[in-house]
Amino acid sequence: MTGNWFVEPIFESYLAVTIAMLVLLALLALGPRFGRLTRRRRITLLTLRTILVLFLLLAMLQPSYVYTDSQPQTAAVLLLFDESQSMEQPGTSGERTRWEDQVKLLNTIEPILAGFDENLKVKVYGYDTVLHPHDLEAGKLQIPEAAQGQETDIGGTLYEVLQKNLGERVSSVVLMGDGTQTAYAPRIEIHQAGRELERLGVPLYTVPFGQRGNVQQAKDLALEQLPQQYTVFVKNSFTIRGMVRVRGYVNQQLPVTVKVVNEQGQEVFQRTLQVIAREDDQQVPIEVDYVPDQTGSYVISCQVAEQPGELLVENNRLSAYLTVLEGGIKVLYLYGSRLGEQLELRNTIASSPDMELVEQLVAMNSRTQWPDPRTQILSEEPFDIVILENLNARAISKENLQRLAELVESGKGFLMIGGYHSFGPGGYGGTPVADVVPVTFERFEQQGLGATAEVQRAFHLQGQIPMVPLGRHPITQLAAESDNRSRWLSLPPLNGANRFSGIKDRSRVLLASPAKDPLLVAGEYGAGRTLAFAGDSTWQWKRAGFDGELRKFWRQLILWLVHREDIVRRDVWVKLSQRRYLPGMPLNFETGIRTTGGDVQADAKLEVRWFDPAGDDHLVRLVPHESHWKGEIKDLKEPGAYRIEVRALRDNQVVGTARADFHVMDQQAEKSNPRADIDQLNWLARFTQAEGGKLVAPEQVPALIKSLRDKPPELKIELETKWQLGGSNLDAWAFFLAIVLLLSGEWFLRKRWGLV
Repeated sequence: MTGNWFVEPIFESYLAVTIAMLVLLALLALGPRFGRLTRRRRITLLTLRTILVLFLLLAMLQPSYVYTDSQPQTAAVLLLFDESQSMEQPGTSGERTRWEDQVKLLNTIEPILAGFDENLKVKVYGYDTVLHPHDLEAGKLQIPEAAQGQETDIGGTLYEVLQKNLGERVSSVVLMGDGTQTAYAPRIEIHQAGRELERLGVPLYTVPFGQRGNVQQAKDLALEQLPQQYTVFVKNSFTIRGMVRVRGYVNQQLPVTVKVVNEQGQEVFQRTLQVIAREDDQQVPIEVDYVPDQTGSYVISCQVAEQPGELLVENNRLSAYLTVLEGGIKVLYLYGSRLGEQLELRNTIASSPDMELVEQLVAMNSRTQWPDPRTQILSEEPFDIVILENLNARAISKENLQRLAELVESGKGFLMIGGYHSFGPGGYGGTPVADVVPVTFERFEQQGLGATAEVQRAFHLQGQIPMVPLGRHPITQLAAESDNRSRWLSLPPLNGANRFSGIKDRSRVLLASPAKDPLLVAGEYGAGRTLAFAGDSTWQWKRAGFDGELRKFWRQLILWLVHREDIVRRDVWVKLSQRRYLPGMPLNFETGIRTTGGDVQADAKLEVRWFDPAGDDHLVRLVPHESHWKGEIKDLKEPGAYRIEVRALRDNQVVGTARADFHVMDQQAEKSNPRADIDQLNWLARFTQAEGGKLVAPEQVPALIKSLRDKPPELKIELETKWQLGGSNLDAWAFFLAIVLLLSGEWFLRKRWGLV
């Protein structure tokens, strides 16, 4: 035992101690006037007071003594073996399984394990996704008859075993297994467990079972990368895409069948493809075009035919879900600036399940290439509505402007939104669009592409402009008739607007400023409907908390343009974040009901049930969340096809239904890859290479265990102990009593000698 003395002055300052001592010595030097005391009595009192001052000096310096001492310490060797189903794969020789090889090794080292004592213990655990302690009873390990674990979490179990043994020293860890990590959601990543072993200075010895794999051992076909769900409009073509991973069947024709099945279980489409892999472990793409001819929910099933010698066939099939919507509204949105209504309008349109948005930015900096080739889409694809915002007429060819006028005349809808390059200032006077829009243009209204702000102000309204509805109309009805005007006035005003030169005959002003400037004008051209909106800043509504009003206004506007304003429909919806789940995973979903105009139906009651593969139904409890509801399903254990059904009830009458199908996968991750991951075990052991950690062949394990038992690390620990004056109750009380005795003794003598 060795030690050192040192002092720790109060306030960590020798200056403070010095000043205090000088004050005390000064008081001692002044001293009392002892009067008639004899010299001996005077010396006695001075001695007592000097000793008291020295005691106070000790208290202020706080003398300390630190010493180290060696004490015996217990330690543990942790042995982990793999209990997951991948151990039932072929072993190293191919004659036995990995599990049989591992059990044989454990039986071999049982006598060695029995030789560990209390100072150096051995603790044995099985592992899959969690630890399974196994005690040595009468020198025998209680080993399971078979490997049953559904997944392997190497990182999580390694970290868990270290946490369980924090109370004592871990001298080493021996990890047996095939190195395959199959846990869907591991608690700790493998490299984090390796870093923890490295930090603790614990050597890790990994023992591999199984082969790295060859073509014969790894024969397998698997369908991958098929999207979980598709949403398309009826009569629209789409492509079903996926991948077939091929192991061990190179240069062979492999049939892949794609089927589409409706809600009644009837097959409505089937096609078989032949795929060929030119090298092992290759992903071969599959593509099938399909045009649904009826609305509804469908299941897309892709299956590659089982081949001779294939050990795992559960991953030969993969399903996706198809939702076919009734004729959707296809909207073309061309805009010339990243500012304006497109900040929110694009999301509003795209978020509607019955609307398909095609949008394109045609910026001013591309004007050297005008007419812009991207606007050719007007002639190439059919659209129900065309929206132009802040886009100069020169960006669109004369042929496409004429095509736009023809579309509207045939019954399509057209909307022009305000901006410096919209309406007359945008050069639309004298073009076919001038005949379509419900407002008129002045002869000299067009401005140059480089026009100054002073010129622009002549064509635009300035400042904050509230919008006021003029009469009743499906587009502008945001609230009950009695509250509609006040609702509009509560919305954020426009940041300026285009100034319309005039309104065409038979056109109608729907919104105006308080000064009667027209802001939204509706009209007709041929069989189509048209709108001119002078503003470009209703996107502010969402920022101000009027998201519902913004969505309702634009949705009603679009429905009016396509003659659907009178449709009364209640849309019940259910939304799943994904359509494929692993057994045990929780499923979270959202559901709700709204009208065609986008209003939430708060007075409707929703009833949700989920159906398992056996057809049994289970009621789901819903929790309100903002303008909809949330639900959770936790009992998804059996693989197979499931579905959620939602019914909306109003006055005990069903007013709408919705359905969502999903699948619990039977991936059998432990069987999907017969190859042992020996490289991963070697990589993991190398985290502790500095402490001696390494990959150890199974036949070397008995010698390793003997070495760990017979040559244990130093099992003594150096403990540092610190003593400080007053640091313990005994010291503090003894010191306090000494001062009390000195003071009492001095006072007693002074009283006895007549000084008090």
